[in-house]
This record gives sequence, C-alpha cells and structure tokens, in this order.
Amino acid sequence: MAAGYAVSPDVGELSLAIKMGRIFLLTPALIVLAIANPVNVIEKGDGGTGHWFKKLPPYLYGFVFCAVLGNINLLPATAFGMLKFFSHHLLLLAMAAVGLQIRFSSLIKQGPAALALGAGTFLVQILLLSVLLLLI
Repeated sequence: MAAGYAVSPDVGELSLAIKMGRIFLLTPALIVLAIANPVNVIEKGDGGTGHWFKKLPPYLYGFVFCAVLGNINLLPATAFGMLKFFSHHLLLLAMAAVGLQIRFSSLIKQGPAALALGAGTFLVQILLLSVLLLLI
C-alpha cells in the first residue's frame, strides 16, 4: 500500500481498498477456522474448551469496531480526517517494521513451496475481491 501512495494518491487509495478488502475477507475465514478448530490457539492451556469468540486474534475486534464506527458516521469530519492522516503514517511504519523482520536465510530455506502458497493465496484473495467489487 505504501508503494501505491508513492505512485500517486489514486493508486494509493486503490491499494488501500484492496488491502482493506483482503482484511475483510480474512474476518470470516478466521471465524470459520476458530469454530472448526478444537484447539484454542490463544490460550493453549485450556485444552480447547474456550469459546470460539476467544480464539480470534485481538486485532480483528479492533478492525471490525473501526469499520463499524467509520460507516455509521458518528465521528465529526475533522476527527475522521485526523484519524485517516494518522492511520496512513502508522500503516507505513507497520509495513516497514514487517519488512525489517524478514530474514532472507529463512526465505531461502522455505523455498518454492512457501512462495507458491503465498502466490496462490494472493491470487485467490484478489479474485474474490474482484468479484465482490464487480457485484457492488
């Protein structure tokens, strides 16, 4: 997404929409996995007896909350503008932090299988998002 804004504001907005669409598609997938998985990945010590709602990663709650808050228009335009400004900069910092954590030695060890899995996942997400955007 940061690279999209480097090209132009329009490309940046499109890349933001694609990224948010991918996160949107991640939400139902994580809910299905949390319900289907008998082991609680957040609290491994409970033997999997926890409710599926507790198995979801914490950032998902924040994403859904912010999505609802942004769509019901409770925030004044100035507050929304400030949050949008800060979110762009915080996202840029987060993407840089992710990039700095990449170890090329582990990429080489994982080999083509990891690359194929990542490319396949990316293509499926883009395909689903494209279908959703065409239906809207």
